[in-house]
Amino acid sequence: MSARTGVEIKGISPYLFILPIAIGASIFGLGAFAYVVKMSFTETSLLKSEYVGLRNYIEIFQEKWLWLSLCHTLYYAAWLVPLNLIIALSLSFAVFRVIRGGAIFRSIYLLPWVSSMVIVGLLFRYMFNAEWGIVNWCLQKIGFSKVLWTESPLTAIPVVAFMEGWRSMGFGMIIFLGAMSSIDIEIIEAAQIEGANWFQRARHIVVPLVKPAIFFYTTISLLTVFQTFDNVYAFVEGIRSSANTDLFISPVLVSSYVIYIIGFRWFEFGKASAMAICLFFVALSIILMQRHLLTRGGGH
Repeated sequence: MSARTGVEIKGISPYLFILPIAIGASIFGLGAFAYVVKMSFTETSLLKSEYVGLRNYIEIFQEKWLWLSLCHTLYYAAWLVPLNLIIALSLSFAVFRVIRGGAIFRSIYLLPWVSSMVIVGLLFRYMFNAEWGIVNWCLQKIGFSKVLWTESPLTAIPVVAFMEGWRSMGFGMIIFLGAMSSIDIEIIEAAQIEGANWFQRARHIVVPLVKPAIFFYTTISLLTVFQTFDNVYAFVEGIRSSANTDLFISPVLVSSYVIYIIGFRWFEFGKASAMAICLFFVALSIILMQRHLLTRGGGH
């Protein structure tokens, strides 16, 4: 029944509207997933495909690059998730009933989100260039020595995390603004009359009431960690001349980038598929954990 007209909708008309996306998701989603699962049980290269059972899964847990990529991914998550929350919450607090022309600011903050990630990656790559990047130029102007941003994971991964946080700040801001819009303004006004400053109102009223949105955005940020590829590729690709032959010299080895190298550099598609399936179950566990916490009331 339509919520506005009160008219009950019958027939197959509603299903026809979702049919194109359902077909596309089945072919390019479920179909591709099933093919990857099948390929993970084979030793597949450009020239051959042989069924090997669980050998790929056993071997990837014995490989050095798996544990190295896991360390890089966790380090990336330790930077990205707090950055996403801090930036998005700060912007939403600033725009929500504080700044005039808030709609204009919301549009401006969304511009990075609709920008090409490859272009953003190249932009940050030039900004953090060790020799002529604007960041090192500014550091030298105020008395600091230049930083070799792309030489070590300790410096390269935070840059990539900041890049992703800057790009997705508008998306997170919209999520939190939507949650804040559902808060009864009278509650905030009553706290203001009682003498609570803006920090106290934000900490004791707004943040507790938008906890479901915080849980949701934290989950999205964690899933982004395991899906990050294009910004890493644009940032590190070609920095070192031998990057196409040696995996371990890359300063950023998050899991999705390692899968790309194993599959499309080493042509070991079976191992790459097995690692992708493992990442899928990690992401699924995160989603189920978030749903469990919200169901138990952890998000309220």
